Amino acid sequence: MSFSDTANAKKYAAQAEVSAAQCALYTEEARKAPDYTNEAKQYADASAASASSAAESLLLSQNAASGAGASAIQSQEYANKALTYLNQFEAEKDDFATLDENGKILASQLPSIAISETYTVNSEAEMLSLSANVGDVAIRIDLGSTAFLLASLPPTSLTNWKELLTSPVSSVNGEVGAVVLSGSDISLSDSTTIQGRFDAIADEQGFRYVGSVKSMKELSGINGAYDGQKILVESYHPDVDRLAGGILYWRASGAKSSHNGFTIFDPDKSYPTDWTVRSQRVTWYTPSSSGVGIWVRPEKADDLTVDFAGAKPYNSSQVDTESFNALISTISVMSDILLSSGTYRANIKPRAGIRGLGYSTIMVPDVQATPIVTLEYINSSFASNWCWKVIRDINFSSESTDGSVGYNISYTTDTSVPSYANVGRYYFKNIILSNAFAGIRKPYGNIGNLYEGLATQNVSYGVWARGKSDAPVMHEGNDTFIRCHFNKCFKAGYRADVTVYGSSLDTQFIGCIFEYNDGFGVLLRGAMSNHLNVGTLRILGGHFEGNGTVGATVDIEGVMLQPVDIYSQNIRYINISDVLISSCTLINSSLTAHRCQFSDVRGSSYYYFSIDSASQIDSYEDGSQFGRPLVGLVVHSVSVPNFNSRNGFIAEHRKTRAFVSISSPNGFSKNFDGSSAIPSYSPVINSTQVQDAMLGQYSSRWTIPASTTVILTNPSSMVMTAGRFYVWSFSARWISGDATIQVAQSGGATLSQPLPKGGYSFWKTFAGVGLHTDSGDNTIALRVNGDSSSSTVIQTADFQIMTFTSLSEALNWMNSGQCLGRT
Repeated sequence: MSFSDTANAKKYAAQAEVSAAQCALYTEEARKAPDYTNEAKQYADASAASASSAAESLLLSQNAASGAGASAIQSQEYANKALTYLNQFEAEKDDFATLDENGKILASQLPSIAISETYTVNSEAEMLSLSANVGDVAIRIDLGSTAFLLASLPPTSLTNWKELLTSPVSSVNGEVGAVVLSGSDISLSDSTTIQGRFDAIADEQGFRYVGSVKSMKELSGINGAYDGQKILVESYHPDVDRLAGGILYWRASGAKSSHNGFTIFDPDKSYPTDWTVRSQRVTWYTPSSSGVGIWVRPEKADDLTVDFAGAKPYNSSQVDTESFNALISTISVMSDILLSSGTYRANIKPRAGIRGLGYSTIMVPDVQATPIVTLEYINSSFASNWCWKVIRDINFSSESTDGSVGYNISYTTDTSVPSYANVGRYYFKNIILSNAFAGIRKPYGNIGNLYEGLATQNVSYGVWARGKSDAPVMHEGNDTFIRCHFNKCFKAGYRADVTVYGSSLDTQFIGCIFEYNDGFGVLLRGAMSNHLNVGTLRILGGHFEGNGTVGATVDIEGVMLQPVDIYSQNIRYINISDVLISSCTLINSSLTAHRCQFSDVRGSSYYYFSIDSASQIDSYEDGSQFGRPLVGLVVHSVSVPNFNSRNGFIAEHRKTRAFVSISSPNGFSKNFDGSSAIPSYSPVINSTQVQDAMLGQYSSRWTIPASTTVILTNPSSMVMTAGRFYVWSFSARWISGDATIQVAQSGGATLSQPLPKGGYSFWKTFAGVGLHTDSGDNTIALRVNGDSSSSTVIQTADFQIMTFTSLSEALNWMNSGQCLGRT
């Protein structure tokens, strides 16, 4: 039985080791105790024999025996202890290995891997001639100190010798044993040390040995050793830390002609010694015509900002045009340009959209007179051309605080560009247009754009749109503005020059604000007085406030015009809904207002209406609470009348009421009611009374001869006083002919322009307010100016004039009574 056979053997072997050591120690003491000496010796011999089965026990026993002579104190006590331990082993003593006469464990009881001798030999023959036992080792010098173990007898058979595999390293850097090396201990191929390389790490070539360079400047001249080798570029430029660098991969077969300074880098290209010099930047981005070996970015170009092409947004004075061009020529045709925070100085021509990070992303011009962004690209694919391209989250500034120079964004004016007038369908979102002659210019139509969250500041024009009249015809409209803020525009927030036929204009503003502009809120000028096929302008919600001042002028191509909220010339139809408006000029135009307020809320300095005889405002559910422009205004219903006004009339359409009788000097009224004929004042023409009136039951029908002026009411019935305000109103209906009707005295005072029927053959209500300034002929009357070619049949009803000392009272009176409607 071996030591590994049973748990008991292990346990008792340990106890035997202790017993043998103690017994040996005390044997010397037993010599001084004759009564116990023989017994101690007996048990000591038995203990040694039992413990000899383990090499460890044998060693301990021998050591113990050698020290037994040190002392023999209390031998009787220790002998008793030895006896106790030996009795425990007596029953199982056969389980332990035994010793031979030389005190060694029998060979039959040794493990098979036991090594007893090691021999050094110089040949195979010498090894086979050894008197070796199993477990002996022979070291063959002739084989480089290879060791062989004798696995079985006899040693004369080569197959019984088994090679022992050992580490192939015999020394490190000439050192053996526990070797510790420093950087100065190891030399490289060029006889310099690694420590020397680290000492030279600041050298621009040094970084390649640790896989990193500080910038593209240090990358110049470094070639990769093999395909796929990586190098870390910490930053694009050496003047900033950790911006637009990245990991590059070596492509040994890559053509140097593909270098772009963005995603592909030719190590033979020298980084500019002065990045501010344009010619050096151009040289940097221009590829070589031949050769191979390039560094390549692994990232997709479409996902990288222009910073990775060398732009310097952290330096507002640095020109970035060449960096943008490098990116534009690399990314996919319909991919957007990506910007980070900072200021970019460039003039660019993108092929799709541009995306910033908000108002912290700023774009300024490289050349101030040139648009920052020129839109001219037309994709050959119809779907790509007509889909939305987005420009968003950017603050544009052309750096002209007086708005005299530059364009933030402009569609191309280069007529050599294919389909230049068709460039359009851009979505402008959350952008600031500032410090430019025009924020956005559309010179040749460029229709179908969407503007959302646009804001202007210090521009002559926020958006300026023009049509194109020659082939190919392209109108200027089909744009939509959503929640835009037109502010600090020196000439106009929005200007449209309607110059072509077709569905021109067709533009709408939703929830937009036009305020505190020195110029116009909206300026519309059509070239065709016949309105042929001219579209509409719609303004839904929002408000106008503080645009221009009464008496101010704005130079529009050499024509000085009074700035107002809405200026319209030769525009067939303008529709505004839920809008507050304080000033308007209509020339050969019509405007329909729904639930709007015509208001002098900011005072008379901003309250101005000029409506010519060919124009008209139709108001439905009128919500005015303050002043209202009743020259050329037809009010069909009132949604929020001003009940604090002086006595007037508030009635629904065609509702019978008691007419307010007014007499001079407070006013004058004539309702033309009743069944009896009413004579005119001069020349005398008797009316025909018909049961067709606005509020009363009857009205007067008149036949006005051609080229004849007929005064219907007695001028002496209304004598005006200089310095007072006069509010007038009447209703009229044209049956035939084109005579005009007017509140004026022939050769005397005038309160209104000649008012035409326009395009209507039903009842219209006219009203207005005026300040009488002439103390001469101060009488007033209602008169009809005959048509020059034929007679006119016209009906009149409900004429009245009221006088007030202040404008506010006069406006309140106007505001209170306009509930008249058509039949």
